[in-house]
Amino acid sequence: MKELLTIVVSVVFTSFSLFAQNTKDPQALKVLDAMSAKYKQIPAFTAQFKYQLENTATKQKESMEGKITVKDNQYHLDMGDQEIFNNQKTVWTYIKSINEVTITEYEPDPEEVNITDLHSIYKDGYKYRLNGNEKVNNKDCSIVELHPEDRNLSFFQITLYISKSDNTIQQWKIFEKNGRSYEFLVKNFTSNVSVSDSDFVFNKSKYPGVEEIDLR
Repeated sequence: MKELLTIVVSVVFTSFSLFAQNTKDPQALKVLDAMSAKYKQIPAFTAQFKYQLENTATKQKESMEGKITVKDNQYHLDMGDQEIFNNQKTVWTYIKSINEVTITEYEPDPEEVNITDLHSIYKDGYKYRLNGNEKVNNKDCSIVELHPEDRNLSFFQITLYISKSDNTIQQWKIFEKNGRSYEFLVKNFTSNVSVSDSDFVFNKSKYPGVEEIDLR
């Protein structure tokens, strides 16, 4: 009888988990649509954030501060030893410690979750559900879980913490199948910043003596 009860509980839990990951919750969609509309109204923004990597398998923990400027789908990311410039045609990856920049053609990667498309990623290829509320940055946030329909991706869940007051993303987490998780906590957000397309192109003159590796 005890074994039967264990089996029943296991089946119910598994069924609930599968249901949670294979649905498009209308309440979650309302939150996501409001968030997406918010970011569409912002031509450009700058965000300072704290990044944390955790690996449950190796007990590894790593954290650092970063800053990103976004205009449309272009971005300039400054985090740790790297600066990345992406104008949607070319990507420049600059390594500060060795004064070296690698140049490649921009190719979208389904394995990468970029802040530039975080506000619209749910619209194609994802299931989603609302999973409660939590305070982040002293703001009441709705927690929305996204699950990719493509089971072959390296990650199985993205969790968004969306402010109820202004519909901005305060925090997001990415969970990989290998036990790694990535957390981004927004520390400061400035909308409608003044930037030009040239801000998303690596300017060699600002990095004296830089070594270029062009892989295009």
